[in-house]
Amino acid sequence: MVEKNQGHHLKEGHPLKELESQPKKYKHEQPKILVQNRLAYLAGVFDGEGSFGLWSQGSKRTDRIFQIQVEMRDIDIVAKFQEFFACGTIQYRAPRTENAEATHVWRCKGTKGLECAKAMMIFWGERRMTKIIKILTELKQDIPQPR
Repeated sequence: MVEKNQGHHLKEGHPLKELESQPKKYKHEQPKILVQNRLAYLAGVFDGEGSFGLWSQGSKRTDRIFQIQVEMRDIDIVAKFQEFFACGTIQYRAPRTENAEATHVWRCKGTKGLECAKAMMIFWGERRMTKIIKILTELKQDIPQPR
């Protein structure tokens, strides 16, 4: 599902409009080695450009939910996360300053977001591995073992 910021209308020819009309390629239709290679690629991109954590929500801000996201200017790369994991949303972000460029954010929350992180974590560097293990421990989740 592709989202757009409230009040921001996408013009014809915008990459997000084009993305909605493209056919989806689901991972179950691809050879296993290709799936692993794509997962490793996405994990590497995420290791450099992504973020995740537990975020407070609810009226009293006492509930916490896991969220994973990657933000980049390149919508084709951001779209690969949504396509591969078959979940999450893509949001357009207008430039924040006069000299900045627009970006796109793939975001996935809750259990599905946690499953995305678990799938990629075996490829991450030490800093992210330490953080995800801490979160999984806090959530009383099993920590996936390398295969």
